[in-house]
Order: sequence, then C-alpha cells, then structure tokens
Amino acid sequence: MYIRIAENSPESRWRQIYSAIADRILSGELAPGEEIPSIRQLAADTTVSVITIKRAYQQLEAEGYIYSQQGRGTYVADLDQEQLRERRLAEWSNGLGRIVDEGKRLGLSTREISAELRKYIRKEGADE
Repeated sequence: MYIRIAENSPESRWRQIYSAIADRILSGELAPGEEIPSIRQLAADTTVSVITIKRAYQQLEAEGYIYSQQGRGTYVADLDQEQLRERRLAEWSNGLGRIVDEGKRLGLSTREISAELRKYIRKEGADE
C-alpha cells in the first residue's frame, strides 16, 4: 500500500497514515474484509517507525475502521452504510472547518466566506 508522507506537513506522520487509510476505507478503495499491510511491512514501505504506524493502527482500530486477528493479520472492518455516511459527513465537516479557518486567517469575514462557498457551489452546479 502506497502512502505518501509529507515531510513538511503540520500534520503528524501517524495522523497522515491514519487519514490515508481511513480515507481509502471510506471511499471504498479498501473493501470490508480486505487485509492491510502489517505494521512492520507498512513501516518498511513508508520508512516511518513501527511505533508511528502502530499508533495509527491503534487509532483506526479504536474507531472501528480495522480489526486485527492475532497471528493472522489486520483487516478492514465491515461498516454499515449509516456508519459510513456518518463518518464521511464528519470528515467533510472537518475539511470544511479547515477551509473556514483558512479563510479567517486570510482576513475574510464570515459573510465573505459564505459568499465564496455559494459561488463555488453555483460554479460546480451542485445546488440542483
């Protein structure tokens, strides 16, 4: 599994790995029951420490994205469609929050941010 680690990202390495795997699960790229690389294998593939990979896997397992079977491997959990929708919505909301925060850092008012969002929606034809 290829995971690109951005060395200069403000996001920690374990969080980048967590996000990459969670995103692939939520998008359906990784299917329920599919085996994912072992901690050691992913550490070797990404040149990130085993401890860092383990932290990402622990968080993924705690949140129900993956499960481990002792001596067998680590697999994508079978999330029902409502769970998937809720998680996708939460991820989308987090992304929207980051966009709003960035707009504020640029000096935009809430009204200006809202106007830009409406303009984007109209441009994309998404208000149908």
